[in-house]
Amino acid sequence: MALGQEEISNSGAGFYGEEGNFLVGVAYHKEITGAPILDQCLAWMDCSLYTTCDAGDHTIFIGKLEAVGSQSGEPLLWYGRGYYKISKID
Repeated sequence: MALGQEEISNSGAGFYGEEGNFLVGVAYHKEITGAPILDQCLAWMDCSLYTTCDAGDHTIFIGKLEAVGSQSGEPLLWYGRGYYKISKID
């Protein structure tokens, strides 16, 4: 996500309830695996399932990287229950 996309992030995180988490009207395209990739995201990876591993009461999913992409912009950072801008240190 990029700065200015807080509402998309909140929707995807389920902050608006069951019905509010659908990303209606958000531009996307499909990649090699058919996964939807948000057009305005800064970086993305499209993976197919390579294998799974049992880890106690969890399952670890290992993906095979099929495609990647990125674009320039300012990232959106979620930390400590809030959004922040990352500042460059000179």
